[in-house]
Amino acid sequence: MINTRRNYMAGAIFTLALLVMLLLGSIGILMWVGALPSEAAAGTLPARNPFGGTSPTRTPTVTPVGGCVPGAWGVIPSPNIQTGANTLTGVASLSANNVWVVGGYVDTVGVTQTLILHWNGSEWAQVASPNVGTDSNTLHDVTALSANDIWAVGEYFVGSPSMAQTLILHWDGGSWTSVFSPNVAGSGNYLSGVTAIAAADIWAVGSTLTEDTGYSSLTMHYNGSQWSIVPSPNPSAGNNLLAAVAAVSSNRVYAVGGAQDTVAIRWDGHSWTRVSTPDPGSISSTLYDVAVAPSGDVWAVGSYSDGSSLHTLILRNWAQVAGPTPSSFSRLYSISAVADNDIWAVGYYTRGVLLQTLTLHWNGAQWAVGRSPSTPWQATLYGVGVSPGRDLWAVGSSRDPGESLTMSYLGLPCDTLTSTPTPTTRPTFTPTSTPTGIATQCPISFSDVRPADWFYDSVRCLSCHGAISGYADHTFQPSNNTTRAQMCKIVVLAFAIPINTKGGPHYTDVAVRDPFYGFIETASNGGLISGYSDHTFRPGDNVTRGQLSKIVVNAAIVAYSWSLRNPQAPSFSDVPTTDPFYKYVETAICHVIIGGYADHTFQPANNATRAQISKIVCLAASNKPGCN
Repeated sequence: MINTRRNYMAGAIFTLALLVMLLLGSIGILMWVGALPSEAAAGTLPARNPFGGTSPTRTPTVTPVGGCVPGAWGVIPSPNIQTGANTLTGVASLSANNVWVVGGYVDTVGVTQTLILHWNGSEWAQVASPNVGTDSNTLHDVTALSANDIWAVGEYFVGSPSMAQTLILHWDGGSWTSVFSPNVAGSGNYLSGVTAIAAADIWAVGSTLTEDTGYSSLTMHYNGSQWSIVPSPNPSAGNNLLAAVAAVSSNRVYAVGGAQDTVAIRWDGHSWTRVSTPDPGSISSTLYDVAVAPSGDVWAVGSYSDGSSLHTLILRNWAQVAGPTPSSFSRLYSISAVADNDIWAVGYYTRGVLLQTLTLHWNGAQWAVGRSPSTPWQATLYGVGVSPGRDLWAVGSSRDPGESLTMSYLGLPCDTLTSTPTPTTRPTFTPTSTPTGIATQCPISFSDVRPADWFYDSVRCLSCHGAISGYADHTFQPSNNTTRAQMCKIVVLAFAIPINTKGGPHYTDVAVRDPFYGFIETASNGGLISGYSDHTFRPGDNVTRGQLSKIVVNAAIVAYSWSLRNPQAPSFSDVPTTDPFYKYVETAICHVIIGGYADHTFQPANNATRAQISKIVCLAASNKPGCN
């Protein structure tokens, strides 16, 4: 049998699963604020190294240590579609020249579309894939039995109000097609993991969502002709979201997940039963992936939070195993078992305010941090997989996020790994009386932001504190719009508000694996934002000037105890006292952080530009005085 990401037969079955759009909450991912500038029209773009420049070779320069070449990961160029965020989450490797990865990208109108890439041994190329939903379509995982029998799972949104439905695609050797899959009526339905034992024995797992019960576990089985829902337990008193599934045989299948508490269940050939797992986090503990080593050892990875930091979580046969936590915020999303003494787990750790790729290696005795690229941009790994030839691949996103990220393991397998990165603390935003005082703390090099520009100090203010960043061509593009999700990140980072995802997910269209999940949940829990009546947040919509005022003022209320003003007479003709943003606009005026137009209007429905946002947020985060 072929060894794939979700199917390592003949004693080496493993799995990788992760949840991108609506699964498993704790501390959210710290990823950027903005899509990349357009590089090409719709379709496959030229492959580009997400860490800058091109990567014409897969052989990095590695200094021998003690006669052994340290194991290292190198970035391989991969396509990026449209101008929105491109994220890869699942990988299935059939051979060195037949690798599949799945995920999603945001198109030019802000709708997520399925993304499938194929590696032919020399380059990645996009392969056409169906989009069933009229709204978001996302793939989370993929498993491969053979070159003409490959499955991918996720969800799509359709209808009004929009409700998630399970999405299952199949590759028959010539094309990807949508396969009918059942759904629990009256619920949102999500699939996050899939594993194949045989052509007529395939499992997919995920969750269902209702207002009354929250997230419940969802398991589905394919018998060779159709998919059907199989009853599954809900061990946690909180949300029971399943993120991954791994199979050793037809009567030994494992699924893991959680949200507030870790969740693990086992299929014995007849029914699913609960597996007892530890919950080391005082705030939350979550499992994102599970794999089975050739010896039969079951490994699971994830993270746990004590409120002030996020730690990697590794379980071996359902007992916690010591593993590196390189920084105060570190998380593992995926694990793959090559051999009993050769196991890899991937995720991220923070370096300052940046996320960096994290690879951990088990040599049979201990876990150690592997050698993976360090970048000046955000970068996260969501999936890892191995081919029968021991060809390792890891996938994710980079550049805030914007670009797909594929990495290949380069060099010989050996235990000479890099030391654990020096832990870093999250920088805090120190308010000053004026934004100019903040802005002088570091230089900026945006080609389109000059010292004479009215927004120069404000852009530098937020850039120096990691709340904003630029584009791949070294521009800032001050006139561009900003999405509601991006706005949440900017404000949370600028005001140094601690990440808080308690009770999440709060919105049906914001994935726990969504790059902005942690920021949106933090903003929601802090009262900075609110969603819509259909329980969506619409993270891809551009933030308006009215919404900007509300978010920023609410952040200042939390951070500096501002008082919300409600004067009898409005300052702007188009923001009357009955306007939902009236109090926030008036409070912002009182603190002298916003201004109107020459015709005495504020134009609250207009989209806020990056330059405007930079100035308003910087002024507010500096606790601008002037309001009595």
